[in-house]
Amino acid sequence: RRRRFVIFSYKIFMDVSPLSSLPQLRVADKLNSIGPGDRSRGSLNRKENSLGGARESCRITVKGESPHSKDSITRSVQVVPNGFPFQICASGLIAPDHITTHKLVVPKELVGGTMKTEIKLYCSPQGNITQALKSLNQRPCGCFEQTSTTNYPLTMAVQYLKSHEGSDKMELESCIANLKAGYEKLVGYECKDGGFDWFGNSPGHEALTAYGLMQFIDMSSIISVDSAMIERTKAWLLGRRKENGGYQRNPRALDSFGGAPEEHTDAYITWALTESGLDTKKDIDYVVANCAEKKKDAYIWALVAICLYKSGRREEAIVWSRKLAELLTPEGSVVDEQTSIVGSGGSSLIVEATALSILAWLNDDDSFGASTTKAIEYINTKCRNGDFGSTQATLLALKAIVEFDKARASASQEGAFVVHINGKEEGRLTLEKKTEGTLQVADLGTKIVVGENTIAVEMLKGSKLAYSISLDFFASKGNNSKECATRLITKLNDASLKEGQNTEIQVSLENISNNTLSMTMAIIGVPGGLEPRIDKLKELVKSQQVDFYEILGRRVALYWRFMAPQEKKNLLIDVLAAVPGSYTGPASSTYLYYTDEYMWWVDGLKVEITP
Repeated sequence: RRRRFVIFSYKIFMDVSPLSSLPQLRVADKLNSIGPGDRSRGSLNRKENSLGGARESCRITVKGESPHSKDSITRSVQVVPNGFPFQICASGLIAPDHITTHKLVVPKELVGGTMKTEIKLYCSPQGNITQALKSLNQRPCGCFEQTSTTNYPLTMAVQYLKSHEGSDKMELESCIANLKAGYEKLVGYECKDGGFDWFGNSPGHEALTAYGLMQFIDMSSIISVDSAMIERTKAWLLGRRKENGGYQRNPRALDSFGGAPEEHTDAYITWALTESGLDTKKDIDYVVANCAEKKKDAYIWALVAICLYKSGRREEAIVWSRKLAELLTPEGSVVDEQTSIVGSGGSSLIVEATALSILAWLNDDDSFGASTTKAIEYINTKCRNGDFGSTQATLLALKAIVEFDKARASASQEGAFVVHINGKEEGRLTLEKKTEGTLQVADLGTKIVVGENTIAVEMLKGSKLAYSISLDFFASKGNNSKECATRLITKLNDASLKEGQNTEIQVSLENISNNTLSMTMAIIGVPGGLEPRIDKLKELVKSQQVDFYEILGRRVALYWRFMAPQEKKNLLIDVLAAVPGSYTGPASSTYLYYTDEYMWWVDGLKVEITP
């Protein structure tokens, strides 16, 4: 028998941790009773600035009570300030009894209460890997390469933990579990006709498949990997060899991995096959004669040097290692590279070439130790709270750090890491012998001011360790980069809607350059209260208006394999007005996936939804 459920009290509790000073919020007398099959609604208005601009997770609990029973439900809601996300970073290596100073300028457009600092000390490569994973997991990861570059560091983490006594058993088990889950996702990108593709669509991509093969073989030493899949991947890739040397390329491959110049593609595939243990003597000879000797490019030279060392051809490898050393700058970077296998540019490209050079030099550390030391110091200055630029830059930087640690490992010593902000000590970490992982200074956001901030880090005794400083905040004005090759416009067709109505977000993306662009992204912020229609997003992929989409909270990530010179993309994202209220969505942005330091931002969309 259906019974009437009478609510004598209806309360909403809003707990914003760790802002314990926020008073308990209640909605009283909004709902007196709810009968069988009835629906009713209560509203709570709370402005973001009443939370101090904090970026926290709110835990909202709704309780219903009657004389005979009671119930409750709890949900988490992320509180995000209005404006544009900013990040200012500094990093490096700090030696015992040394001080390093950084000048970081905070723009006047800072949104009050949003400043957060993350100052970290990396006591071992495991600390670098763990933080990189946290950073990479916040990025779009809808394709094979992006999933791989999130998963590959897990392989490094497990290898590192297994090789060090006293490693955290629970952390090791967690890494292995995540590695297995990532592997299951990766194998889903295999093409029906062989090889692997960004989104699992035939035909396969040669360089991307080589990258996957290298990863699967490393992974097979830790977890169970389908040996038949590895063998057919090898066979497919070897079947793509040209009769006279080099490799065929998927004619549709204009995107990042497939769109690199022929010399870079041949050198990269040869490296991957060499690392996988295959006989690549003829491939190496071809790359040396037709790629390295014909093009001055540090990226290619480093790959050639690594292949020669791995093949036991040390004398030949030394020749190319010396050429790389001649390209080493006073700051420690290796320059004079034109592009990479993913078509990266800017800082990410330099990090990739420098990391590969380190991997080459470490094969002969007695001869190139000074170059290696200088370059690893440069790599550490490029850490951005865990990542080192693009996904490929981050992966190669981590490889270099791990291999450097194997060659030069030394246990950390007792000491202290001290942080001074604007002339005053504000934080301190204590180091013990054999400290592992990452240590982090408590948030010092309230100590940062608008304008120039002098942040000095000091190591008292201790060991030479890597550190990173990150100021994360929101600003009323976006940090648009003139170097960004794309421009974005978004518009909501209807700014006022009734609950249940549909509308569209207009998206206009333009390549303003005269070059073909590799993997291009548009991240569209969707206001709260609006829900993207999944069926319509699938239609965008089916009609080839986009190559892939991914939903990231209140953002829709759109992928294009490439954009032709001066090309424009115009499309609609269908949304449903689901929850009444007044909302401002996250800022939208566009960038090239492998040059993500160059972004273009647009204001968040606004909508009013009435019951």
